[in-house]
Amino acid sequence: MNETLESRASAIEGQIKEAEETKAEAEKSKAEYDKLVSNADSEVQTIIDEGKAAAEKIKEDMLAEAKKEAEAIVEKAKSDSEAEKERVSSELKGEVADLSLEISQKVASSMSKDDQKKLIDKFIKDMG
Repeated sequence: MNETLESRASAIEGQIKEAEETKAEAEKSKAEYDKLVSNADSEVQTIIDEGKAAAEKIKEDMLAEAKKEAEAIVEKAKSDSEAEKERVSSELKGEVADLSLEISQKVASSMSKDDQKKLIDKFIKDMG
């Protein structure tokens, strides 16, 4: 009976030892799993952060390009406006000169030769 009890005690000790080993392996597996989950969370956060940074860079680049294009459009508009202003001014000067010449010719043709000579002499005198 002593032998049976010793055999039984030995079997129970073996089962306890096996249970402790299984528990230790389970704890080790859980620790590895927790580490993997933690690393995965960290990697996910890193990917999210990199994605946000890339999106911000793209946004900044797009805004800079849009600003550059807007400035170019404004500069072109200013240049075009200045060119149009010069063209209109030149055109008006030409029309004023033509009208002045036409008026002068009409006035001169209605004047006597003597009055024309006096007007020319006065003009030369005023110029000199």
